[in-house]
Amino acid sequence: MSKKPIKKSDASKDWIQKRKTRKIESKLEYHLIVCEGTETEPNYFEAIKSKIKEQRNDKITIKIVGKGRGTTNLVDEAIDEVNKATNYISNVWLIYDKDEFTEESFDKVVTICNQINKEEGTIYHPIWSNECIETWILLHFIRFDTPINRKDCIGKLNTHFKQRKLGKYEKNDEKLYEKIKPYEEVAIKNAKWLENKYNNQLPSQMNPCTKVYCLIEFLNKYM
Repeated sequence: MSKKPIKKSDASKDWIQKRKTRKIESKLEYHLIVCEGTETEPNYFEAIKSKIKEQRNDKITIKIVGKGRGTTNLVDEAIDEVNKATNYISNVWLIYDKDEFTEESFDKVVTICNQINKEEGTIYHPIWSNECIETWILLHFIRFDTPINRKDCIGKLNTHFKQRKLGKYEKNDEKLYEKIKPYEEVAIKNAKWLENKYNNQLPSQMNPCTKVYCLIEFLNKYM
């Protein structure tokens, strides 16, 4: 059973004060990216991590893990990773898809993160894609607002990859980030446009849509 986040009622306790002091005094931020997938997402974010490292950035360190678990199970896995960490992890980014998961379990991740974030400690960010991570990738090339499943999304990606001489879209492609980076600004604009079309609906009702752009914009600050 994983440890619970720090309660506000405990904030005055000595060990909490020491932990908070460590957070404030540390110049290096520790971030954890926990992915539902074990290939596409980890490879993609590992490439971004490498770019940040190349610039010898001394403000952030990132750990990326692919768990092969989805929705609420992914939250449990993330909490376990935080509890095992030797350094204070300031932020956890949960990367997960809607796919075949129920609407209830998909939406519940956001609710759980909001509950955790009301307490003192690590901030959990639900970075979901409805229906899949390929939604984010496809937005690098086109703007669309009609629901599309993973199979059809991959089909369209292969068309756009071929047109731009990027080879074939492969889930385990370690050079995916490098290939689509030139179109990233377009993807961010398209993702924001798409999100704005919904009126504060639940994630399960926002198809297609993705929050991956939030993490990308954050990481770009360190490059």
